[in-house]
Amino acid sequence: MTPSAPRIGTCVYCSREIRQTGPGRTRIYCNTACSSAAKRRSSNSERTNETRKVAEDIRWHAEQLLAAAQDDAPLQEHRLHCDAIRTALEAHEAAAVAAARNRGQTWAEIGAVVGLTTDAARHRWNATRHQGAMARHQQRTGQWAAQHGTATAPSEETPPQPVYPGLPPGIYVRETEDGDAGLHGPSLNQLSLALSHLQRASGRSLRDLADAIDCSASYLCRVLSGERKPSWRVVERLASACGGHPEDLQVLWREASGLEPLPQWREDSAVRAFHASIRGLHLAASRAPAEDICAGAKELDPNEVASLIHGEDILDWPTVSRVIRQLRGQPGRILPVWKAAMTKNEQDA
Repeated sequence: MTPSAPRIGTCVYCSREIRQTGPGRTRIYCNTACSSAAKRRSSNSERTNETRKVAEDIRWHAEQLLAAAQDDAPLQEHRLHCDAIRTALEAHEAAAVAAARNRGQTWAEIGAVVGLTTDAARHRWNATRHQGAMARHQQRTGQWAAQHGTATAPSEETPPQPVYPGLPPGIYVRETEDGDAGLHGPSLNQLSLALSHLQRASGRSLRDLADAIDCSASYLCRVLSGERKPSWRVVERLASACGGHPEDLQVLWREASGLEPLPQWREDSAVRAFHASIRGLHLAASRAPAEDICAGAKELDPNEVASLIHGEDILDWPTVSRVIRQLRGQPGRILPVWKAAMTKNEQDA
């Protein structure tokens, strides 16, 4: 009987050739070493993502805590965020230790970092305790969503539901396969939403717009979907090509780019800059009506909100802050320009 020709494949880990004869399942690794290394790499990636997600939850709750302090919110709201942060910190520590273990660090090395003995470190962060910390964090996140029914921390598997019908659900894109930084939270997502709304409102096709701003249609598609973070030059060109105003997107772009909040504005331009900031957030919300923005916020008056989003008035900070939060923005990013705008208004009064 003539022996069958060998099956030739490639190891998915090291890319070496695999020659396999006889029956049996086709091998994807050339040896057990490659198989174990591939599993470790997959586990390392999982642990890294786990740590990153919990860290994003901590950042989100910290930002909400800052907003609550600026709004002089009730004690209950402060306590909810503080409890969530405490639970998330415990989960983050456990996830970071698990990631270190996957990278090959010994319990002795981990213990030396945190000031514990080898046995104490192993006992404190064993697999059971790690799973328990993550479970408590997920439970706390679920409690927050159940009590509020609106925005939640960005690491949840299900994107948060909109505060009002005009705001699409959040899309939290992580790192893309080519290593490009994608969306990591509401600010980056809002820039994408604002640009997408401008494109739809303009009625222009992606290819037409791509030609107008001198880029490829595929790149523009990834910008609008949130998979690529555009430069300010691209944002300016895109906004202008769609008939919008680039200055309306400055706050969203600066925050999406990880830059500091808006700089100190000259008083003669502060009013214009403030209204542009509000228009940008409103744009990301698909220019929802004032009545929809006020949904779920009984303290807001639709007429006042309409005057704010249409640039007719500058309201008191507690009201402005609530509107910004309803629009999924960060009040602390706009507070400096609001102060400058109020100073200008008082001088002109």
